[in-house]
Amino acid sequence: MLTCGNLKAQQIVPSDKSIRYNIAVIEQKASELVFSLPVAKRTLEELNEALEHSTHAQNLLFLLSEDNSAGGLPYDRDMAQQRHRYGTALLRKGADQVSQQEKHEGDHKAKIEAAREVRTAEKAAAEAKEVGLEWMLTLLEI
Repeated sequence: MLTCGNLKAQQIVPSDKSIRYNIAVIEQKASELVFSLPVAKRTLEELNEALEHSTHAQNLLFLLSEDNSAGGLPYDRDMAQQRHRYGTALLRKGADQVSQQEKHEGDHKAKIEAAREVRTAEKAAAEAKEVGLEWMLTLLEI
């Protein structure tokens, strides 16, 4: 999801608070987008990755909202606090999303397995019918 760009930005200027803020906002927004997808359009793995990014964003936003550095900050501290509060709600929503996704994927796997069993049974019946017909033809030839 988000790895190359944010790591490179942090490596170039690791102490730049505006970069940290921007990374947190991007991670939070990306998580929000994944959470808003229908369960059929995402995977549990993608959802867990989004939760990891959301948690990372929460940590960054908490640190930035509590920053009392002299000389001013390159972002509005109130915005960082609001983003942090929003992120808390997003993480709560994420936990519900994970349970919904697990249920959906379990139901989907069950449907696939049931269809597979039906196909196997149909194939076995067709093979049995074929063997029966061959046996009958053998009797007719005698």
